[in-house]
Amino acid sequence: TKKINSKIDNFKFHDGIYSGNLKALNLLEKSGFILKEIKTRATVSHSGVFLNNLKLSSERSIIESENFDMLSTGLEDFKSFVDSIKFDAKIDKSNIDLSEAALFAYALDGMKDTIELSTSIQKEVKQLKLRDFDLRILDKTHLKGTINIPDYRNPKTSFFQERIDYAYLDIDELNS
Repeated sequence: TKKINSKIDNFKFHDGIYSGNLKALNLLEKSGFILKEIKTRATVSHSGVFLNNLKLSSERSIIESENFDMLSTGLEDFKSFVDSIKFDAKIDKSNIDLSEAALFAYALDGMKDTIELSTSIQKEVKQLKLRDFDLRILDKTHLKGTINIPDYRNPKTSFFQERIDYAYLDIDELNS
């Protein structure tokens, strides 16, 4: 990561707890991803990172969340993020450009569409649960439900478990 710029108001430190209003943060990530801005009320402690009224934007994506919490038993848990950090978060509104997401999720490489997603996120990355997800792709394709995502590091032994409450798949959109 390079070219990091930030502005924090009302920064406080008390009993091992850091808090403040992140008014602006932008950076250039080593993959080439450009984070234009993050705004949030942040608290960092041994029990996790707690983000309130989060607004994250890049060149072609935006994510908004009233509460995005990453729970830990200590800050050292962030060194083994996939196995140790538990999410208790909700994405209220997002427009995600898949070509930007592909910088971090290589399976999406070559996709250029933008998706709309809202969902609750629970558990660790290695056993992520997306509850009440509402996914829209292109103009007509729409999915609603719950998905349990298995440990992506073991694809041969992994099993997706989902409950689809609503699905409309437009064949012409999927072909494109």
